Amino acid sequence: MRIAFLSKGHGYGHAARDLRLITSMRRQFPGIEIEIGATGSANGFYRARGVECTDIGIPDGRHTSNAAAWQVWRYLHWARHPDLVVTDELTQALPFAVHALGVPAVLLTDWFHADFANPAMDELFNLARDVFYLDVRESGSTPARVTAPVHYTGPVTERFAGTREAARAALGLPGDVRVAVVSLGGMPNRSEIRRVLAPVVDAWRANAGPADRMLVCADALPDDPVADERIVWIGLLDDPTPAYLAADVAVVDAMGFTAFELIRNGIPVVALADPEITAAFGHSFARRVRFLEDHDLITTVAPGLASDAVWKCVEAAIGRGGSGAETHPEIWADVDDLAARIVGTV
Repeated sequence: MRIAFLSKGHGYGHAARDLRLITSMRRQFPGIEIEIGATGSANGFYRARGVECTDIGIPDGRHTSNAAAWQVWRYLHWARHPDLVVTDELTQALPFAVHALGVPAVLLTDWFHADFANPAMDELFNLARDVFYLDVRESGSTPARVTAPVHYTGPVTERFAGTREAARAALGLPGDVRVAVVSLGGMPNRSEIRRVLAPVVDAWRANAGPADRMLVCADALPDDPVADERIVWIGLLDDPTPAYLAADVAVVDAMGFTAFELIRNGIPVVALADPEITAAFGHSFARRVRFLEDHDLITTVAPGLASDAVWKCVEAAIGRGGSGAETHPEIWADVDDLAARIVGTV
């Protein structure tokens, strides 16, 4: 059996969950052949891990253009004829798989087009044999136009390998200092993230001890880099796991899936949430943030907070701890079960 697996870039989150599923498929079904086609930053994610993939040729942030559709179709046209197409949010693959290749397709997603004020496009989802919604059930509702089976599975996460002590030793950090890690994902220059991050940096500068460290995982410096040895820009890491494990608290984009990764591993989370952005996506991202807040799994910070108020949020997150993995086991997808269900589509 051959599977063409299309993996979206736009940071590393999609590739991370896709690789977990692909790894499980290959382990459970040894004879299976999986060809990975990746876009944008997903290519770097796979190659850093020695995983073979083909660059589909779509930069991050260009996934919805007409040019992107042609690139997806070109990739599938030249792929060895698959028995199944699995696509992570690259919905352009659905009509080509079904109508041109004549094979079933599975869609992985955590949104519907209705979330982006384009409900008519949701009918495209009906070409999928199955739609797997990889988010908490409370964040989504199936639009009336979607008649394909939609399965709400929860986020695809995994436990990090390693210990806090080993991670701090590897990073040259003492065991008794306070450490924060800021993870801005593969697109850290978005204006809303820069705007929300500023008060967090200001709070750290005003309140952190002389030996404390804030590790900022991003591939671009701000316009005015902070001249403070307590704030260290360590770049966009291929594997940020040691930084996460070393941290007393992590600061991430509330709308991204990194928050789930950290919650799953017991790391307290401060989530950067811009009300203007979450309000624009009230049927998906805003519901996710609200769910995590209501279950005391994140502490959110919005623009405009004074640094002392932000610091209280940081301390509240540390004081809360990271018990989400144990207190809410129902949240998480069973990776092996989901992988088997996808393969069983054929």
